[in-house]
Amino acid sequence: LKEAWNQITNQHAAFRTSIHWEEIEQPVQVVHSEANLEWSYHNWEKTGADIGKRIKSLKELDSQKGFDLTKAPISRVAIIKLASNNHILIWTCHHILFDGWSGGVVFKDVFECYHNLCNDAKYQPDSVPSYKKYLDWIRGFDLEPAKSFWKQRFEGFQAPKTVAPTTVSKLKEDYHNHIIHLSAETNSHLQSYLKDQRLTLNTFLVALWGTLLSKLYGSDDVTFGITVSGRSGQLSGIDRLVGLLMNVLPVRLQLPKEKPLTEFLSEIQQMQAAASKYEHITQEQIASWIKWPDHMPLFNSLVVVQNLIWKEVTSGQLVVKEAKGGLTT
Repeated sequence: LKEAWNQITNQHAAFRTSIHWEEIEQPVQVVHSEANLEWSYHNWEKTGADIGKRIKSLKELDSQKGFDLTKAPISRVAIIKLASNNHILIWTCHHILFDGWSGGVVFKDVFECYHNLCNDAKYQPDSVPSYKKYLDWIRGFDLEPAKSFWKQRFEGFQAPKTVAPTTVSKLKEDYHNHIIHLSAETNSHLQSYLKDQRLTLNTFLVALWGTLLSKLYGSDDVTFGITVSGRSGQLSGIDRLVGLLMNVLPVRLQLPKEKPLTEFLSEIQQMQAAASKYEHITQEQIASWIKWPDHMPLFNSLVVVQNLIWKEVTSGQLVVKEAKGGLTT
C-alpha cells in the first residue's frame, strides 16, 4: 500500500508542489521532480481505549502539527492497526492543493495501483493534463461571454440582506452543527420525483435554500454562494486532474409569486447549467463586471453539495467499507 501511495504521489503534480510567497511580488507554486510522502504507523491492536476518542485525539495533534508549505509534499499518511485484518488510513493534506473531487481521484488511483502491485502487474495510469495546461486553458479563455452572462444575471440587483454580521470583528469563533437526516421513505420519494422530472439534487437544494432565505429576509430576490467542482471546462481529462479546481460562485434567485414547482426547479437547473460554463471565473472578476462595491459582500451563506465518488472499494485483498473526508468538492 505504501508503494502504491508513493507511485501516485509522483504521478500527480499536486503532491510534488510547494508554495512560496516571501520576498516575491506574487505567490508561486513550484512543482518538484519527486517527493517522499511522510508515513506514520500506530499499533492499537491491544488497546482497550475508546477508538473514536483516540482517533479524534490523533487527528487534533496532526492538525496542530500543520504543514510547511514551502516543502513538498504538503501531505502525509497515517496507518492505524486495529486488528490483523482491520486498519484505518488517515490522509492529511492541505486544501490549498486538493479539493474533494481530487480526493476521489487519488483514492481511485491508489487502490488501482495497489491492485496491480498485488497481482505483479505494472500500473499504467490514465492520461491526465498537466496543471500548467489547465492554467494555460484558463488564460486563453474568452471572458466576454462570461462577462455578459454575469452582468445579465445581476442586472438590477440591489444590496443583499445577509444572515450574519458583515464585519469580521463581529463574528464569533464558535459555531454549531444542526444535522437533519431524511427518512428512507422521504429520501426515496424525493429521489423518485427528481428522477421523473429529470432534475438533480443540487437543483432541489438550491431552490430549498433560496426559498428559506426569501422567507428569512422577506424578499423575493436573494443571493447565496454555491460550491462547484470547476471541472465543466472543455479540457480533455479535466475530471482526472488532481488539484484545487473547486470554486464558489454566486447564485441570484428570484422567486416567483406563483409558479408550478416543477417549472420553477427546471428554470433553476437551466440557470445552473448555463453558469457551469464559467465555473472557473473568480468572485473578484464577477464583482468587477457588475460593479459591486468592494466593502459589500455579495452573499454570506453557502450551499455545499457533496457527492461521494464511491461508497465501497475492493482492491486486491483490500476492502474499503467506510470513508469520511473534510475536503470540499
